[in-house]
Amino acid sequence: ACKKVDKKVGKKVGKKVGKGRAELVLKLLQLKFGTIGPAERAIVEAADLDALERYAERVLHAQSVAEVLG
Repeated sequence: ACKKVDKKVGKKVGKKVGKGRAELVLKLLQLKFGTIGPAERAIVEAADLDALERYAERVLHAQSVAEVLG
């Protein structure tokens, strides 16, 4: 029973971390490129943690949102 609770807690924490990272990536994109379209926003919100980390790193050197998400 304890493992089930731990797994549920882990999933909730993971979702919150992912949501927080997605919000950070969206903020970085907005600060650098201006308004972010709904399609781009959906890509970021659906991304896993590895993709979000890549996006955050790419923002530094990218010339467009497409370059960050590509």
